[in-house]
Formats: sequence, C-alpha cells, structure tokens
Amino acid sequence: PPYAALVAKTPPQVEIPGCPLNCELGRKSRFVSPSGEVVSVEKLALDHYAHPDNGGWQGLHSEGAIFSTLFGLLFWDVIFAPVPDVFQTSFQTHPLDMGLSSFAESRRALVNSRLEDIGAGSSCELITESWTQHFGVGCRGVNWSLLPMEDLCNIANCIGAPQLASICNMFCGGFAKNTGLPDLILWRETKDSEAQSKLVEVKGPRDRLSEHQLTWWVALDIVGIRLEVCKIVDPSGKHQLRRIG
Repeated sequence: PPYAALVAKTPPQVEIPGCPLNCELGRKSRFVSPSGEVVSVEKLALDHYAHPDNGGWQGLHSEGAIFSTLFGLLFWDVIFAPVPDVFQTSFQTHPLDMGLSSFAESRRALVNSRLEDIGAGSSCELITESWTQHFGVGCRGVNWSLLPMEDLCNIANCIGAPQLASICNMFCGGFAKNTGLPDLILWRETKDSEAQSKLVEVKGPRDRLSEHQLTWWVALDIVGIRLEVCKIVDPSGKHQLRRIG
C-alpha cells in the first residue's frame, strides 16, 4: 500500500495470557482470564492495564466512538452552522457534507478558529458548553451514554491539546472513518500530576493488523499519539500467533 514506507518501526507490543474458549471464524472470541473469569479479548486487555503493576490505567473499549463523540461536542456549532444546502430537513443529525473534504472547505474560518481553540487548551470548556446546551440531541457520532462529561474532559486533557486538535482536523478533512481506529483508549494522571493517554489495538492469538488499522496507526503516530499493540497469548501454545503488521 502507498503508506507502507511510513511504517518504519515495529509497533510497541505487550503480550498477556488468555486461554481461548472458542476460535471459530465469524464468532466473537471469548477467553478465560487469569482470575478464571470468562471475558472478551478487550476486557482481558483492560483488566491487564488497570492493574497497578501495569500502569493503573483507566480504560474504555470504544474504537472510534470516543473520538467521534469528542469531535461532535467540540465542533457542535461548526457542524450545525447555517451553510447553504447541507440541511434539507429539520430531522437531520448532521449536514450532508459531514465526512467529506467539502465540510472543512465550506467552513474554513470556523474550522480554523475552533482548531486554534482546541490547540490552546479550551477543550473542556467547549465540551462542557455543548453538553450543557445540547445533551440528548441527536448528532452523528455523539454517544451521550458513552461516558460522563467529566470523564470526557479528562480524556481530552490526557490526549493533549495539539494531538486532539490534529485528530479533529482529520475528522474535518474527510480522512477520518471509524473503521480501523484502535480498540481501547487508556488514560491516567501520574503521581506527578502528568496527564497521559495511549491507544491500544488488541489482537487475539490468530489476528494481525489490517490495512485500515495500519493507515490509522501511521496517521496517529505522526501527530504524536502514543500507540501499542496488545497480543493475547494462549499459554497452552495451541493457537499459534500470526505476525503483527
């Protein structure tokens, strides 16, 4: 693929044990955790990262939902700006050009101003304003039940202002599609009050990164997002790992 030359380094990886209960094509894999609980591959990884010995991370299995929700809240008034011909009925939850490159082109001044606000660290104020004024109103990509507002503000802070502005710019430019975004978002505040986050792609014993995932990997790595692959290893050795990447 055209981005292959940009994938110049092996993705950082961790391996954690998990005994698979089923490995059938087309079925969601289930695993037995070290504590004996039957869980999904994502829950197995979240429990691993939450342990104090592994960083004590807070985490969420969201794939693209966290970013589409943050984007909708941060750009609410930009999304619903009175641009000609993009709203045909009062029932639309997004303009007709959302997800296209013309979205940013038709709102260039508004988009640039909002990206500057986000880059300057105003995300929490913008999230709070949209949440307070529009809670429950339909907007494509916004999941009101995903997390409380306080957690969304915390995650935005942990991602970092420049990084979050860059991701929002991808959404504005038509690049961003939810397919291929990493499974987990992890965030924490260290003992030194340093806000940190990372995105984790979880892979079972026989899985590997897809081309869509590699595309996102390159884009997120370029803007400074911390990334990691978490491989689930079958302790019995019955299910051989495929190459990642």
